[in-house]
Amino acid sequence: MDLETVELAEKIRDFRGERILLVTHRNADIDAISSIVLFKFLAENINPDLRVDIYLPGKTSRRVFPLLEFLEMEVPEIPTDFSVYDTFIFTDVGGVGVLDEARNLIDLKKEMWLIDHHIHNQDFLSLFDFVALKSTNVSSTCEIISEACDASEVALPRKFLIILLAAILAESRFLKVAKCETFGVVKRICRKGVGLEDVSFLFRGMRDISAKIAVLKALKRVEFYRCKDWVVAFSRVGAHQSDSANILSKVGVDFVAVGGDEDAGCKVSIRLSPMFLEVFNLTAGGDFVNLLTEAFKGSGGGHSMVGTVTLESDLEQVFLFLKDFLNSSFLEMIGEEPKILME
Repeated sequence: MDLETVELAEKIRDFRGERILLVTHRNADIDAISSIVLFKFLAENINPDLRVDIYLPGKTSRRVFPLLEFLEMEVPEIPTDFSVYDTFIFTDVGGVGVLDEARNLIDLKKEMWLIDHHIHNQDFLSLFDFVALKSTNVSSTCEIISEACDASEVALPRKFLIILLAAILAESRFLKVAKCETFGVVKRICRKGVGLEDVSFLFRGMRDISAKIAVLKALKRVEFYRCKDWVVAFSRVGAHQSDSANILSKVGVDFVAVGGDEDAGCKVSIRLSPMFLEVFNLTAGGDFVNLLTEAFKGSGGGHSMVGTVTLESDLEQVFLFLKDFLNSSFLEMIGEEPKILME
């Protein structure tokens, strides 16, 4: 068991406050909601007198409605008085840019923890008083909390084993990009009588109509570039950049950047193929996010093949910067630059 997990279990056990606020990212997905639910279960088992509230920033996607129904959970109301909380605990949060209005909590000078599996830069991590971060050997935030349950000898009931497995499958693309340690977790869940057939119903959530339209717009506006067998894609859409980038990634595009204008700049979602990651040795949530936040003021995070960044810059300038960087990288690694294939 890793030191981060042991420290998290000890931190919960030694907590002396009365109220905790759990916070996750906007448009909470299966891992975000499940990690909050598991942490609440763990904390209240260790300290039954502790009050743990939940804050889901932004809108809640229809795709998690089956999960909420299964948990018999309604979307909680946004707290009106944040001063009553001793500690804010952020779970599955890849950066300030995914917090929406919840980013205001950072300015309240409360004790703050981060429990997460994304790749982060040091500036973001420095905001927190305690960090339980495992970005290289787990596939989901839920796994970190489940390990803390094991360290605290708190057994998860069947319902929570189901959502744990669902979160792992969602984050690992049904184990296609799962980390090695994740397979051990899945094996232990299956040995407790929960299999893939028990979680399939949680993936029947429908995309919002706005997401469907946004993806179609992104596909219509895409610019494709080709370099030998490599394909690169850029597109623009006002919302749901992540959904749009996922669709392009799933059809085999090696580098995807889908951006959209925001009030003070732009937001860009990046996806890499496993081959791009291996050959170029560049991560989406680490190297590309750091590259962009150093060139343009902003924040972001993600995983090895998934990254999201919010920048205080014009989207056109960001795309030009990325294209120049990719041209140089392809010239160095492949021997030629990508050529426009379709726009």
